[in-house]
Amino acid sequence: MKSRHRVLGGYTAWMAVLVAVYYLWPGLRAESWGLLGLSGVAAIVAGVIINRPARKAPWLILAVAQLSFVGGQGSFLVAELVGTQLPFPSFADVLYLTTYPLYAAALLIFIRWRTPDRDRRSLIDALTLTAGLGLLSWIYLILPYANNPHLSWLQKSVAIGYPLCDVLVLAVVARLLAPGSWQSRSVQLLTLGIVGELVSDTLYGLIQLYGSSPFHNGTPVDLGWAVIYTAWGAAALHPTMTELTNPVTRQRVEVSPGRLAVLLLASLIAPVVLFARALQVNGVDEGVIAVFSAILYLLVLSRLWDVAVSHRRALGRTARSRPRTRPGAGGPAGRGGAGGGGHRRAGRGRGQIRHPDPAR
Repeated sequence: MKSRHRVLGGYTAWMAVLVAVYYLWPGLRAESWGLLGLSGVAAIVAGVIINRPARKAPWLILAVAQLSFVGGQGSFLVAELVGTQLPFPSFADVLYLTTYPLYAAALLIFIRWRTPDRDRRSLIDALTLTAGLGLLSWIYLILPYANNPHLSWLQKSVAIGYPLCDVLVLAVVARLLAPGSWQSRSVQLLTLGIVGELVSDTLYGLIQLYGSSPFHNGTPVDLGWAVIYTAWGAAALHPTMTELTNPVTRQRVEVSPGRLAVLLLASLIAPVVLFARALQVNGVDEGVIAVFSAILYLLVLSRLWDVAVSHRRALGRTARSRPRTRPGAGGPAGRGGAGGGGHRRAGRGRGQIRHPDPAR
């Protein structure tokens, strides 16, 4: 175990050195970034060899996805190094866009093996978060590309493909974070990597659309992509990576305050965006609709939360008022009888005490 932690610590230090070289020595950007990406891929493969998970397929798919992403970024860096500019779209875009379905496929395999039974609550939570953030992506990233008259249909399709792929990966990651999953260090590192990439992808798109100058390498935006290389390699090297294909113990129905806060913010995105648009065009009616939509949502959510709290308290009172049967007792007089029949019923009573029925 100690040797594995040493490997993980050495890998993290190595990746930090490569990031420092990338920013401090611009002449070595192509080489340092290429090493950074390939080191992340090698770490995933090494993690599979060292930790020996029961199912290797999703981790190997992640390694292939990372390799495809490295190829796309390396193409742009090499083109910049030799002083040429790649056309749009190019083979680098093919490598980029291939990455995201591979991400989603690997994460879906994790989800399938971690939750063999249907977890409807986690699915609804994931769809709520994805719908809210997907709306922002649609308004500020997708529509500007779709309405750009200077782009051909192929260029529009590729440009729109990037934010759509981000939304796809976001939905899968949100579903992966079912209650009980977050305790795994590997899940935390995978989530950190995806968040880093989504932030960098979003900032890149916003700079291309609304920035005063085109995007160029060597800015803080690149840190998000460095995070996914480092975090996903660390996730594979961490011993908890073997748990990602093991079923998660089914959690209680109660929703944590943090999870509820995230769902609340995601659900308020639509009325907030509508209100902002109303301010831009002086639309009084749209602004009023947005405000009342948010108020109604908050009131309904508050009422549902009160119902959930009341239900939880009722279950607690029922559990406290339930009579306890002593191990040596035969149960109430109406249920136990004389002779062997009474002993057999008493045995069933003791079995119920050891394994209480959750439905009660």
